[in-house]
Amino acid sequence: MSEEPQGPIDPARYAKLAERHVYGDPKRRPGGRAPWFKMTSSASIGIEIAVAVVGCTLVARWIEVTYTHWAPWTTLIGFSVGIAASVKALMRTARQYQREIADREREQALTPGDDQAGPGAAP
Repeated sequence: MSEEPQGPIDPARYAKLAERHVYGDPKRRPGGRAPWFKMTSSASIGIEIAVAVVGCTLVARWIEVTYTHWAPWTTLIGFSVGIAASVKALMRTARQYQREIADREREQALTPGDDQAGPGAAP
């Protein structure tokens, strides 16, 4: 196994290493975030749906048993509110991805180069 150096840390060498690190080199991470970070909103949508539906249904069930006694209507209303919250979360995530795709397409259209001949281009 390798051992850590026992001597003092050279500040110039440390600064050079820190500059070459992922966070210091903008070319290595152009978006400013890790590539996996873009997937977190879509990965968490399932949890968000489950929590919304189950949470609203359980709260509605508690309200039904404690206060209203409108079986099964209060529970169904709570379930419907949970479904509505889930649909809202799905729509929010879809809009977010549509914005990201539009930004990416706009960015690709603005970058010069990669002259590709389209169907109407002259040979």
